[in-house]
Amino acid sequence: MFSHYAYISEAGNYQFEGDTASKYFIVTFIVAHQDDYDELKEGIMKWLMLGVEAGNNEEETLKNIAPDLAELPFSIYSFIFNKMRLKEEGSISQKETLFSYANKQIYDNLMDENQDIHLQVFQDSSDFMKSFIEYIEEQHQPDLFDSSAYSFVENPKDNFMQLAEIIGEVLLEKYEENKQDSWFDELAERVVRLKMLPSFEHKISVDLIDDTDKRIAEYAIEEAEKYIAKHEKSQIQLNKDRVNFLRFLLTQLSIKPTEYVYSQEIIENIERFSKDPISKQYIMQEVTGPLRDAGVLIASTSKGYKIPINQEDLYDYVKFSSSMALPMLRRIEKSREIVLQKTKGKVDILEHEEFDELKEFFSGQG
Repeated sequence: MFSHYAYISEAGNYQFEGDTASKYFIVTFIVAHQDDYDELKEGIMKWLMLGVEAGNNEEETLKNIAPDLAELPFSIYSFIFNKMRLKEEGSISQKETLFSYANKQIYDNLMDENQDIHLQVFQDSSDFMKSFIEYIEEQHQPDLFDSSAYSFVENPKDNFMQLAEIIGEVLLEKYEENKQDSWFDELAERVVRLKMLPSFEHKISVDLIDDTDKRIAEYAIEEAEKYIAKHEKSQIQLNKDRVNFLRFLLTQLSIKPTEYVYSQEIIENIERFSKDPISKQYIMQEVTGPLRDAGVLIASTSKGYKIPINQEDLYDYVKFSSSMALPMLRRIEKSREIVLQKTKGKVDILEHEEFDELKEFFSGQG
């Protein structure tokens, strides 16, 4: 037996550019306690039917029945994603990343609050609904999600689904058109959570027991945020690319803190904000290199890049970098020794001023 039943709907679209792109993407849940299920079902059916029979237009119908709907025993959870802010502040510009961010926010703020919840979605699910179901399946743990489950609703006229869809659409209209007054306001007492997103606090969703790891994570996040704050207004494309790189890593950190972000995923993201094509070489030489020189901690391995949150991330970076750097340094040192030997010490390939640091490095090895 489930303690709660939830019906999900979405409003808006996944596009970030173009005339048809919505400003917001909204996911709304109608949640009912199992003790109130029958009463709520009957009430929704009654007021929706009365509204339709009244022959009014949709806006008048909803406005007229809103006070009566507000008396019914259900809760509204709505997650309102401002796509412009997601793009500008989180470097989110494609639907896959939007889904990743939305899934985590919804799961963390709804699913773990309602034990034994039965989630219902339409049989012909959208791309977002499919990704959300997949996320639930990946995150499902008995101590978190308990015996919760989901099922598909085949009838698009299902009353619960209709109510969820209506509320989602009126919220979209309210925010898209910046309406100050809306019939939705009549349902204020039914609203448990109306969460505006993004809220980029970049909190890490894993427990860092070691104090040293906590300091590493705090410093890495703080320095990345400082760099963004200092350069986010720059009109120089290179600075924009570095800022978007950090924003994307920070966004991914809030979604999957222990995972690396693949280079190709980063390239595709930055290219959405840049006029020029982006390459792996460009990321290495023009983006991560200067960022590290500026004091920003960035871990990288063959798996990609991430903001480090513990000693292991930093060890991985050193191991990966040394595996490439040490062989190159050894070859330079070997070539230097051969040339010195063959010219009886007259030619030192590190004699030029630009190689002073490298020469000092090899001298220190002895």
